[in-house]
Amino acid sequence: MGEICVVFLLRGLSACRLSWQGSAWVTSPTLERFAARSKVFDNHIASAIDPSDVDHVLFPEELVSALIANGTELIWMSDGVSSCRVGFSHFHCGSTDPLAWAIELSKFIKRNNSLGKLIVIEINQGLPPWKLNKAQYDQFFPYLNKDQSSYSEGKIGQFPGIETGDEFVEANPWVGDLPNHVDSVDDLTHLRIIETQAACLYGIDLFVEPMFQVLNSDIGVMVLGDRGLEIGDRTNLGLDNPWPWYSRVHVPCIWHDPRGDLQPQRICSFSQHGDVAETFGKFLLSNFASSQAKFFDLLELAKADTKSCIQRPILSRGLGDCLGIRFGDWSLMNGNNETPKLFKIPQDRWEVLDVASQHLDIVEQMMTCIY
Repeated sequence: MGEICVVFLLRGLSACRLSWQGSAWVTSPTLERFAARSKVFDNHIASAIDPSDVDHVLFPEELVSALIANGTELIWMSDGVSSCRVGFSHFHCGSTDPLAWAIELSKFIKRNNSLGKLIVIEINQGLPPWKLNKAQYDQFFPYLNKDQSSYSEGKIGQFPGIETGDEFVEANPWVGDLPNHVDSVDDLTHLRIIETQAACLYGIDLFVEPMFQVLNSDIGVMVLGDRGLEIGDRTNLGLDNPWPWYSRVHVPCIWHDPRGDLQPQRICSFSQHGDVAETFGKFLLSNFASSQAKFFDLLELAKADTKSCIQRPILSRGLGDCLGIRFGDWSLMNGNNETPKLFKIPQDRWEVLDVASQHLDIVEQMMTCIY
């Protein structure tokens, strides 16, 4: 029987919001257990902030064509909100019951196919407008009336503040679309947005739990974010902010690969979405040869990382001509007819202190990565 690879594609989730990356906001025991026994790529960078661009990198035509030619079954499970990648068979799961999804996933896994399967499970619950169920309200907003009709669509004035003297006051959930702009001193709105997305992540964890129960150790399993949202780290929120800031392109990537040593590992070397496509090809096809020499099979990257942290430039495309480049400790932002900006990571993880004028040689060196 051919290899089976299952990918949980989490839309719109930044790594900094997740518990296994150190966030105190999120409760996600299912994903934490998976991370604890797998390879966690701590510095995985999304290739773009436009979701269609991301999908083209994760599932490039070269890979999809090779899999189809091999007879590999390509299945895309989703709630029908978005269209699947070309070449995949789209299965629209009409139910919101996670047990129903787990049953269908189990059927796909057991369906006879000696040439392998790539099953993508697209999860959109992390994208606004967020909808919370009773379990999410009970966990994150237990002090509220469960009648959701009592919550306003983003009208902030009627809600309590977050501090009264030294006393912390809990904020209400954000139930509407994200605003395009939030003032940097509006801590209440930032808190409401971050806490509401944390509640959604808790719901996602409950949602995927039954699906993890139908997987076995012989199946390649990946949890992957496509790209993150601006949800309070900067004043421009949502997907309209054109810059690929680290806070939105640093996404989760966890990989269980039965080809490897099956030992848990945290990988410090930077990885990227092109590496994911390379990994799918090497995992599902014995003779896959990518035309992109700059990408790594994640299994090989994990092995190399045990000796030293791999240094290479990682590019992320924003909107228009905005581009982000990460290399070693440095992050450079270029485009939008602006002077290039340079930031030192990890000292300036949120990229707020531009030091380009102090390191013109670094700027020049990194600019050569674009061409």
